[in-house]
Amino acid sequence: MHKYIDITDEDEIENAFFNEEPACECGCCMEPIGDTDTFRCPDCGYTVDIKDYAINGLFSDILSVYYADDVPGPGCRDCGNPAYPLCRTSCPLFDD
Repeated sequence: MHKYIDITDEDEIENAFFNEEPACECGCCMEPIGDTDTFRCPDCGYTVDIKDYAINGLFSDILSVYYADDVPGPGCRDCGNPAYPLCRTSCPLFDD
């Protein structure tokens, strides 16, 4: 049986993340794939890189602070968008 957490509880989300059992949006704790930074949900099959999960995932509002090395550049600091780093997907400065 798979391990599940209450995804409405911020403490449980953080604890699962730090125990290398990040929570999937279905509530199941994901498992690492080999010796990589990629995790897969054993219940629904969702797969994600752990840094992308923390910065852009469903729980990024809770977890992105743990990747403070991803510091906003000068344009982002001048803009001051409180949604950083999620705003990067719709910002013309990051339009490739």
